[in-house]
Amino acid sequence: MQIQTLVEDMTNINLLYTGAADLHLQPTVIQKIVYNAYKEVASTAEAKNNTLTIKLPKEPILVNADPKLELVFVHILNNAVRFTRDPDEIAMCVSARPEDVLIEVRKMLQ
Repeated sequence: MQIQTLVEDMTNINLLYTGAADLHLQPTVIQKIVYNAYKEVASTAEAKNNTLTIKLPKEPILVNADPKLELVFVHILNNAVRFTRDPDEIAMCVSARPEDVLIEVRKMLQ
């Protein structure tokens, strides 16, 4: 089941990159998208003895985004886990800026 999901996610991301997928922008709270991606990848990080953390602002940040944006963050986090030596901590931080939103993914320990 997990491999099938991974293949579907990669196919969907490829469609986004090539422009073959239609985007349906809608008002979305970015914290929800990031949290869902975190939940999807946290057990994979744990299995590699890595710690995955997220830092989200308390105030909801509304963005115009396609629900598929979650797949992009899952892909980014999966790559971070895959290419991080264990044990380490991977942090994903969301912060509001005047004109946009900054989302950072970084290794914390090494």
